[in-house]
Amino acid sequence: MPARKFALPGAGDSRWQGVPMDSSPQRIVMPRLEALPHLRSAASPGLEEVVRFFHARLPLAWEIYVRPHFNGLSPDVVLLNPEVGLAVYRLVEYPIWEGGYAFRRDSPGSPLTLYVQDEAGAVPVINPFAALRSTRENVAELYIPTVRREWGSVGFGAVTAGLIFPYASEEEVTRFCADAAFQPHRYAPAVSREALARERVHRVFPESGRSRSKLMSETAAAELRAWLREPEYRAAQRQPLVFDPVQKPLVSTRTRSGLRRIRGAAGTGKTHVIAGRAAHLEAQGRRVLVLTFNNALIRYIRDLVDRARAPYCRDERVTVLGFHAWCKLICEQAGFTESYRALWRHHKPDEQRTEEGRQVALKHVCDEELPRLTERALETLDRLGGHRHTGYDALLVDEGQDWSPHWWHVARRAIRNGGEFILAADATQDLYGRAESWTDEAMSGAGFRGKWSELYTCHRLPGDYLPFVSEFASRVLSHKEGDQIPGTRPLQLHAPTQMRWRQVPGGRVPQYGALAVAELEPVAREDPAAYSDVVVVVPTRSLGVELVTHLEHLGINTVHTLQQDSRAASAAKRGFSVGNNGVKVTTMHGMKGWEARYLVVCVEAAESEKVRRALYVALTRLKVSETGVCSYVAVVTSDPQLRQYGCDWPVFIDETGVAGSGASA
Repeated sequence: MPARKFALPGAGDSRWQGVPMDSSPQRIVMPRLEALPHLRSAASPGLEEVVRFFHARLPLAWEIYVRPHFNGLSPDVVLLNPEVGLAVYRLVEYPIWEGGYAFRRDSPGSPLTLYVQDEAGAVPVINPFAALRSTRENVAELYIPTVRREWGSVGFGAVTAGLIFPYASEEEVTRFCADAAFQPHRYAPAVSREALARERVHRVFPESGRSRSKLMSETAAAELRAWLREPEYRAAQRQPLVFDPVQKPLVSTRTRSGLRRIRGAAGTGKTHVIAGRAAHLEAQGRRVLVLTFNNALIRYIRDLVDRARAPYCRDERVTVLGFHAWCKLICEQAGFTESYRALWRHHKPDEQRTEEGRQVALKHVCDEELPRLTERALETLDRLGGHRHTGYDALLVDEGQDWSPHWWHVARRAIRNGGEFILAADATQDLYGRAESWTDEAMSGAGFRGKWSELYTCHRLPGDYLPFVSEFASRVLSHKEGDQIPGTRPLQLHAPTQMRWRQVPGGRVPQYGALAVAELEPVAREDPAAYSDVVVVVPTRSLGVELVTHLEHLGINTVHTLQQDSRAASAAKRGFSVGNNGVKVTTMHGMKGWEARYLVVCVEAAESEKVRRALYVALTRLKVSETGVCSYVAVVTSDPQLRQYGCDWPVFIDETGVAGSGASA
């Protein structure tokens, strides 16, 4: 079928030119209209025009939210009026001309599946009518519990859920609805391009003319805003990285030898410097390899590199990978695929081997055998004349305390002669026991001499929270040489950090952890944060799985890295990002290098130094808000040894019935 060209109705029309691109200060629009072209997934022309339409025609009391996460529903536009109700719209932008689509049942009794025609033939897509029904039911059932509780099924009257076809005629929309056996009505409109062009807001949104509804209230609106507000990370991703006077020369200059080692406590900006240096070298035409041990950190570093790049610079000369993923890549490119696969057969499930034995075998493969195989693969590539995955101009390693000196020597072989090398580390965050292998002799052998470049100023942690983290390090951790404790931070005005410590009975951490997330809802009434800004950190996969189950029972969507299969878990970590929609749940190891403004930390027993250091890492993930509003941290634990420290928190809640000092809720 030949391609059909579309012209957006009203685009370029004088009737639309009076609609300002900047949001009116009297209306809430999130994100702001001028930011729509700069979203991570840019708004289509059709979506921009629909938002302009509502912005120009609706009464000012209506709030507009563009592509909110909404706990995984992900509609295109949501309209909210605390006096009237809610409208959720999805755009249908694929062709629906006659012959361009078909509704079919793949098997008797199965739901209708929609197929649309493209160059490759008939392609299945989400049935918009099924999505519409699901959205309306989920909104009424889960996200405005006040309305549901007070009005029952009548509460559905507070919710409009519609489809907008910005490129389709009235005739095409009517036929499309009839083919799907869908009858549009007041609370489920199907909007054509003519309705938009005629500027008839009552046709697009019938409930827009209502000034008040007994079904809706400010309380219900507050419940919804917690899901609708743009997460802070999304706004931050549109802002360039800013570096302090100590960080700037590390980003913009090279040492005489080309080698530099950077250390600093949590939150001092080591990863920001790595990203900034990578972008700076890329702008000079250099190829940069950024490696880290933590797979969950890859997407975060990529996002920071994007923010550090100069506007419109997208040369993509920066490669960001986990060390072991890079090793696999090198082995495959050198033709060592079978040898690579053979390594992993040693730790496959075996009835004759205990779980501890499998973990020992896995560690030996990761720490010793795979790096040695990668060295051989690099030698092969060198003999073949190099490859695009070697011959980089710079190697930048983040979370270097997680590396062994052997890994460093292997990765260095991918860099050209005269290249640049940076190692950023914090021994206090050593969770794998490898930092101690970096002796003075090992450092010298790696090419490092002289003093470290030091980062002292903590930019991440809120000023009123910083003393509690430092106190934890002093009182709870065993001191080791090279430990970096967060010190001062620049003067920055921000709302008081909400700190809550909950001491709970043994075995109840998952339930109370889910409660700590749910308790954010009243906090969000004063500071309407998105639940996508919430990160829950746990020490073990098993605890995390239990907690996710409790969150789902509360109707809270999650994104996690807790898959049982090691390969699936590794893939989930690589795809894990602050940009993921939903409350994020990950392990303390997986959270290294990350930051969050809403943080819930759950731990049952912290008896070993290893777990206590992991807990310290988790506590240092709290981020001060870039907009000056409050940050929130809650710790849920059943470990009695942590009780004395927790009693000193501003809010200490004792669920165990054991008397203790400290502030109470």
